[in-house]
Amino acid sequence: MKKRKHEHIGRILGSAFLAFCAFEASAIINQPVYLSASGNNSNDGLSAAKAWKTVLALDGKTFGPGTQILFNRGDTFPNACTLTGSGSEAEPIIIGAYGTGEKPLLTGWWDKAQIFLLDSGNEYIEFRDLQLSNFNTSNTSIKERYAIKIVPPAGAGDIRHLYFQDLDFFDIQGSGRSVHEDDHRSVGIIAATVDNDTSPTRFNDVLIEGCTFTDIDGLGVQLRDYSQDIADFKINGTAYYPTIGFVFQDNYGTNLYRNLLMTRGTKDALVQYNTMDTTVEGSAFWPFACDGTLVQFNLFMNLQAPDADAYVCHFDYNCVDLLMQYNIGIHVEGGLIEYIVNSQWSGFQENGIARYNIGIDVGYREDSSNPGSSKPNSAGIFLTGRVTGGQFYNNTVIQLSQPLYQAISFNNWGGAWPDNNEIYNNIFYAADTASTYNEPIRGLELGNVVSHNLYYGNIVPPEVWDGTPVDQNPFTGNPMFANPAGLTAEDFKVLFGSAAISNGLLIAGNGGSDYFGNAVSSSTLPTLGFHEYLSDPVIDSDGDKMPDLWESGYGLNPGSAADATEDPDTDLLKNLGEFALGGNPTNGNDIGYLPTFTLVDIGGGTNRFAYVYPRRTDWQEIGLDYDLGVTDDLVAGAWVDWAHWINGVGAEAFGEGFDAVTNYLSLDNEFKQRFIRLEIGKP
Repeated sequence: MKKRKHEHIGRILGSAFLAFCAFEASAIINQPVYLSASGNNSNDGLSAAKAWKTVLALDGKTFGPGTQILFNRGDTFPNACTLTGSGSEAEPIIIGAYGTGEKPLLTGWWDKAQIFLLDSGNEYIEFRDLQLSNFNTSNTSIKERYAIKIVPPAGAGDIRHLYFQDLDFFDIQGSGRSVHEDDHRSVGIIAATVDNDTSPTRFNDVLIEGCTFTDIDGLGVQLRDYSQDIADFKINGTAYYPTIGFVFQDNYGTNLYRNLLMTRGTKDALVQYNTMDTTVEGSAFWPFACDGTLVQFNLFMNLQAPDADAYVCHFDYNCVDLLMQYNIGIHVEGGLIEYIVNSQWSGFQENGIARYNIGIDVGYREDSSNPGSSKPNSAGIFLTGRVTGGQFYNNTVIQLSQPLYQAISFNNWGGAWPDNNEIYNNIFYAADTASTYNEPIRGLELGNVVSHNLYYGNIVPPEVWDGTPVDQNPFTGNPMFANPAGLTAEDFKVLFGSAAISNGLLIAGNGGSDYFGNAVSSSTLPTLGFHEYLSDPVIDSDGDKMPDLWESGYGLNPGSAADATEDPDTDLLKNLGEFALGGNPTNGNDIGYLPTFTLVDIGGGTNRFAYVYPRRTDWQEIGLDYDLGVTDDLVAGAWVDWAHWINGVGAEAFGEGFDAVTNYLSLDNEFKQRFIRLEIGKP
């Protein structure tokens, strides 16, 4: 009896101990925890001295507001975890780094598809300052691998505040799939809601910023909201509950098999200031079933795809009101603008705008079934299917050295042709291979309008078989590019005398600025292409360091450098000096801001001679040089710049657009006289 009694008591105590352990294991952690390569997963992780060792230590624990999960810099951390818990608006959970050195490296695990899994509706989470790599092709059961996977449950409502900043994703690849179309789909960050339109879930406030994506066998980021997106709403009549607050900016990708970013189901997403260099198959950015996306200030280059896509401005189907502006593409096989929908299904593509973009060597995909000719889905501007309401204006499309090129292509993917689209004010320039068109007659049908575009080089304006012009008001003069053989946006600014200047149609709601931020008037006829010549404050066609806008304003000749040394108002200050000092070359009483001379006591019985001269705030952008020289002998002495030093620059101290540059000259020397010369010219 006693033995059994003791056994009973032991069972009670054991149960209490197990319950206590279970309570401890499920307690919410609300303080910093640490991981180090020298740690141990049996530690409590609450200090650097008692750090955990691997990512697996996070598994089975619940984290709450105030938690910081910190990995030691310079260390490598294997394994994976399911992250449980959420932060709060005031105290998000932060997953980042501590210590000094390189960002911590997280490498995944052979039998886990991802490093971090968030599958319980986690929100208010911030990932920072980590390297994430997940490369394992030997485990054939895992076809795709990811660094961070987010799959909230159906009915979770808003998943708020997921931030990913300054992360480096690289070498992410699984075992792959035998069917090519399904292969190459590993991802750095993948987030997807359940396809459930009765119990909706969406993301709300997602920021991906300052991250790099390198050598990924698939995509950099894939965010897909399947629950009550714009397609569900317009086609199936569901409620509308799209993902909102998505921002993707200042990221860099290179050598990704498919896309830098793919989105679905977002409203008013912002994609800006990103760079993508090299895909095997795909555009850099691919929006699907999106509403109101703004894509701007991106550089996309070396995009390839043998069959489809690979565009700078890619409007995939089931989208409305997308705006793509101020982007540059270089060596992009598909083209500059792709506006598409497959008309066989109940898809749509409405009211997209692409403006003030530039493509350099874009649109040259060869048709493998007809060698030596372009595929219909490769062109500077490509429209296909039942797309409507598109506006494509003030873009510049350059072909320098590719074997094939189409300027404009219309196609009928799914049976229907594009309708009610406008192609205005663009420049098409073919320096090498002759440009062609696909189905140009469609530009005259179904309400489509092509007009006021400039065609120059090895290209003629589009016509149909009987010679009827497609472009209602074409231009064929020289656009006068700054450097027609260049590879930068600045190279394709237009110069004085360009046939593009003041020949465009007025476009309502034109955005107010060109690619470079120069103003675009709502009442003055615009320049064709992506550069507004008439308001550019720095363009200098004749290279005399006086911008065209300034010269034209005073009746000088922007096409002749000779007037830089002229003095029409006979005030002994040449035109270049008038410009550099803020003067008026037509008024002999206005020579701008004059330098000042003062004696400065800097203390201790030491004096300095202060010479303060005006300098334009845009002097470097324009290429002006203000050279201050000193000599003690006007006859035999040499002008030197070592006898003075710049003591400071007063921001716009002389007036708007002119800084005050203070120079000190020592008076403690044997010379009885000194002369100062301010010389203005080219560097």
